[in-house]
Amino acid sequence: MECLEELPDPVLQAPGRAHANTSSQPPGGANDAASAPAGNYPGGCDVCRGVGFVFDEAAWERNGFRGGLVLCPACGQARRQERLERICGLSDSMHAWTLAGFWSEPGREAALEAARRAVEQPRGFLTFWGPCGTGKTYLLAAIVNECRARGLSAVYATVAELLESLHDSFEPESGESLSGTWRRFLDAQVLALDEIEKFPASPWTEEKFFQLISQRYRWSEQRLTVFATSRPVRCGCRIIERTRHPGYLESLLLDRRFGVFELRGPDRRRSVSRL
Repeated sequence: MECLEELPDPVLQAPGRAHANTSSQPPGGANDAASAPAGNYPGGCDVCRGVGFVFDEAAWERNGFRGGLVLCPACGQARRQERLERICGLSDSMHAWTLAGFWSEPGREAALEAARRAVEQPRGFLTFWGPCGTGKTYLLAAIVNECRARGLSAVYATVAELLESLHDSFEPESGESLSGTWRRFLDAQVLALDEIEKFPASPWTEEKFFQLISQRYRWSEQRLTVFATSRPVRCGCRIIERTRHPGYLESLLLDRRFGVFELRGPDRRRSVSRL
């Protein structure tokens, strides 16, 4: 379940058909905001009064008089897209990367088709490997963009960045708690992890990395995790050179239920618009 700040995201709990009223509180509750002009609220929405959600009485009753918050029909979708963009971890230029912009050629078509299937059915593990400049990072970012456009929480990070974010969350000025940072990666409906062979091995980093991968493996029928590495992903090959758990990551990635695809071809980093 994705988190919105420190609270569960009601979008993921919303019923298929919402009969929303304009109150953000249960029937009979106080709603002092109802009489105030819309311009006094963030975003100026006169439906949700700037909250982003409205109360759905029918959903509240169906859920045993619990919950009931649904996306505001007026501004909620735009707010959700803003948040998905904020947490996705992509640079400005990477926001423009799409699967349609991927240069399909011999040695790359199977990987592109696998990426398309992953967007259509975002679950399981999917791994891309190959030399530098063959489009692994591009495919990860494109999958994140296209899943995000469909309203899914999708996050991109290199493993080094992920571990650095977790470490930095110990600092009071980080702006996000350790639990919040952890849940952002763990609960993402789509998580794209790049350069999985590149992170400083220590007892703490190994513990967090393998804990994350293990939990997402257990939830692989509901969530998609995409990996990229320049190391070969085959039986007998080691992705992480120094680890207390040799063979464990490789065993998960090579599960027969999942796909592993090699990208071949020349280094395309000099291409401006397409990979």
